[in-house]
Amino acid sequence: MNPEQRLWEYYAKLAPGTPLRQGLERILAGRTGALVVLGTNKIVQASCTGGFPINIEFKPTRLRELAKMDGGIVLNNELDTILAAGVHIVSDPVPSAETGTRHRSADQLAKVSGIPVVTVSASMSTISLFTGGDR
Repeated sequence: MNPEQRLWEYYAKLAPGTPLRQGLERILAGRTGALVVLGTNKIVQASCTGGFPINIEFKPTRLRELAKMDGGIVLNNELDTILAAGVHIVSDPVPSAETGTRHRSADQLAKVSGIPVVTVSASMSTISLFTGGDR
């Protein structure tokens, strides 16, 4: 699958009415923020420290509740399991034009890992998808 096809695959998973989108909208409605890693690989695993390995089935309500904690949330590659929550993301300090901590971490992790990362901004009421250099 080429990068453009993969991007469209993630757009489909973030479309209104999907479980992932429902969870993200619950976070927005609760006026909290979030950083959600949409999959995992060795780089993601090496970049995530602390937090709690939970390995539970994904549900929109669970995503919302876990977003109340500090730190990021990591999903499996199929996006049907929440692998960890409350993780601190320490990725390579690659250049990023993002200024907020959450968005900068998401941008950097997506660039170095090739795994898309979603942020929910509490202050701007926006959902952003970071995919290896694109937002």
